[in-house]
Amino acid sequence: MRVAVAVLISPSELEALIRDQPEGQFLEFKSAWERSGKSPKPLARREVRDTIVKCVAAFANADGGMLLVGGSSSSRSGSRLRP
Repeated sequence: MRVAVAVLISPSELEALIRDQPEGQFLEFKSAWERSGKSPKPLARREVRDTIVKCVAAFANADGGMLLVGGSSSSRSGSRLRP
């Protein structure tokens, strides 16, 4: 399966966003990992898809925003976003 990725911001801009911006109306962090066990496991694709759909719909019904999938706001450590 091929995945197309559009780069809208540079890696340094992304790092600054993760480091400096709190989650809020225009920025949402969503984890793609299950952390209930001893070690993180990837969530099922359907679960990640449903989360993305809900966030995109919420942004579309508001003033837009940015969704970062892969880590969560509670997993941020300095400028690193952890699973």
